[in-house]
Amino acid sequence: MRHLNFYTEKNDMFAKRIKIDLKGFTTKQEAHDIMRKAFKDSEYYGSNLDALHDVLTTVMKDTKVILKNRDKVIPEMQDYTDGIIRVFEDSAKENGHLTLKIR
Repeated sequence: MRHLNFYTEKNDMFAKRIKIDLKGFTTKQEAHDIMRKAFKDSEYYGSNLDALHDVLTTVMKDTKVILKNRDKVIPEMQDYTDGIIRVFEDSAKENGHLTLKIR
């Protein structure tokens, strides 16, 4: 059975809350597959950091993203995961509907 690397929920403060488990990233493609599913944008998502930025900066509902297990990323994916985190941070600064928490 494969571990679920993200889930979404609704609550009173945010229209949507997305939790993404960073330790689940074993390849770049897998990381982008998780992002595509988490943001339900599979038709247009280009599986790269620019595409991720495009998706994040066009979020139109208040969304809180929680990136968990930053300290448990496998060594081979550390640099790329750091890049993904930077994209989330930059996108949250650009898009007032996006809130980010990193654990």
